[in-house]
Amino acid sequence: MIDHAPEIEREGLEKMSTKIGRINSHGDIFFDIGDLATIQRKFKLLNNNRCQYEIYRKSTKKKKQTKDPECTFRPKISQKSREVAQKIRNHAERFARASSTLS
Repeated sequence: MIDHAPEIEREGLEKMSTKIGRINSHGDIFFDIGDLATIQRKFKLLNNNRCQYEIYRKSTKKKKQTKDPECTFRPKISQKSREVAQKIRNHAERFARASSTLS
């Protein structure tokens, strides 16, 4: 068993020390289901903080992208691309009609 748990001594919290996992002769560590639940409990706060940060980071990134006045490029679809797309739509529509009449 390995002693990985942090030792915490604060207002009313008792000293925590939990043995988690097993190591084989090759140095590989193995966890069982109970160990995983213990690890999840111990690191839940860190995971929540990480998830909240990711949400915050994505929202601020979107705000920066929309407020950038220097970005004036607006992509335009060429006439050739419009024609190719229309041909594909027409072919798909013909295929769908042919399949429905065969059924």
